Amino acid sequence: AFTKIATLPPSAQIGGTSLLIIVGVALETMKTLESQHVKHHYKGFIKKIHNSK
Repeated sequence: AFTKIATLPPSAQIGGTSLLIIVGVALETMKTLESQHVKHHYKGFIKKIHNSK
């Protein structure tokens, strides 16, 4: 199904389960990176509040 659409060579074919795992890992990685980004900016925001007093 997916491999026929993407026209991958037989050596690079991906099964449905593997594709779900890859997508799941990619989504979790994006969530982790986003939360680290928000945490970093939140720390900067807190520092600004303390420095302005």
